[in-house]
Amino acid sequence: MTVKFLTIIATLATVVGTIVAVLTYIKTPIENTELAARETSKSGQTSQPQEAASNGEQKSEMEHLFDLLKEADTFFKVGLFEKAASEYEKATHFIPDWAWEHVDSQILEAAREDKNKEPQRASRKYQNFFSPLREK
Repeated sequence: MTVKFLTIIATLATVVGTIVAVLTYIKTPIENTELAARETSKSGQTSQPQEAASNGEQKSEMEHLFDLLKEADTFFKVGLFEKAASEYEKATHFIPDWAWEHVDSQILEAAREDKNKEPQRASRKYQNFFSPLREK
């Protein structure tokens, strides 16, 4: 029962990490384009060098995030929860509130599907593990 619960959490952590990374990657270029358009209209000049540097920084941040999430997921899968929490903690500033809510709903749904588990108990275990990370 515990192994199945941990497998569910590990899977959800991987899914959420991927979703967050993709959405961050999609959202950031749009924001940069809007910012560049505003700067262009104010100054009358293009801001291509700044935008290129910004895109390079974003790419570097995304690669770093993917590395952190990959390490955390690996630790989670092999049962090294403290190391996994440490890696997730490094990535918390990338994870928006709605992603935490999504993970909560997913873990409850998975617990409800398994009739041997109590959804509240499964959720409580999960909340206890991740609540310190959310507060940051």
